[in-house]
Amino acid sequence: MEILLTRHPPIENPFNICYGQFEMPLSNPLDSFITDFLEINKKDQPDFTFSSPSSRCIIPLEESGIIDFQPIDHLKELSFGEWEGKAWNEISMEQLEPWMYNYFFNSPPGGESYQELIIRVQDFLGQYLGLPSIDLTLSISDKKYWIISHAGPIRAILSLIFGISPYEIMNWKIPFGKTWRIKIFSKASPVLFPPPVNP
Repeated sequence: MEILLTRHPPIENPFNICYGQFEMPLSNPLDSFITDFLEINKKDQPDFTFSSPSSRCIIPLEESGIIDFQPIDHLKELSFGEWEGKAWNEISMEQLEPWMYNYFFNSPPGGESYQELIIRVQDFLGQYLGLPSIDLTLSISDKKYWIISHAGPIRAILSLIFGISPYEIMNWKIPFGKTWRIKIFSKASPVLFPPPVNP
């Protein structure tokens, strides 16, 4: 099995808005990212392409002329609930501190915790990729999957597949527009390329 993980291109966020699942415009131009998307689609010829339904993931696919993909709610970014669309400096420290203290279990008002995000991403891996558990020796297909998503779900996928702590995975840089390749073999450790970059 091979999994390609692509984070969407950069967004316009001059006012430092907390966005999560909130729709944000992409930065222009998209030319270099469209070239990358076309190259992946042509050279890798994925058997299945899945995308977050967010416009910042869908637009680059559509602009590349790629129509054979499936939007999946499981691949949405973390929901920040009532904070979404607000500038971070508009959110009181009284609200922020409990979440910042333990974002894995705590959630923003009306939003979700990182634990909840990991659960829905794990559901996606089981339902669509046939990975029913973190035990990757089970039900490994020979298919190639391309996933276009956000930093939160991408970190969750990497955490689940490589058995890395959700806290440690937060130190991994997930740049806009970057693609990672995961190769999974039965009864062998999965391989990630390029290697992770830590601060």
